[in-house]
Amino acid sequence: MLGVSPQGADSHKRFAAKHGLNFPLLVDADTEVAKAYGAYKDSGDHWDDIPLKIKRSTFVIDANGKIQEALYGVSVKGHVDSLKRKVGVPA
Repeated sequence: MLGVSPQGADSHKRFAAKHGLNFPLLVDADTEVAKAYGAYKDSGDHWDDIPLKIKRSTFVIDANGKIQEALYGVSVKGHVDSLKRKVGVPA
C-alpha cells in the first residue's frame, strides 16, 4: 500500500504520525502521477487557501502491475474496510 499526494514530505510525516499510518506516503509535487492515473482535477475548490486538484482515488494494482480496480471520488469513512471486503482481504 502506498499513499500519493502533492503535499510535501513534512506534511506527509505529520499526517502519518497523526493517523498511525504504517505505509509510505509519496510526494507528487508536480501532480504527474495524479494526471497519469486520472486523479487530477482543477475544480477551483480550496482548503485552507490550498487549491484542491486531486480526486481522492484508490487503485488496486496486482502483482503484475495491472490496475484491477480504479475508484474515484471515494470518501474516507468506511472506504478501506469496504475495499478489503470487495477484494477478499480480511479486515
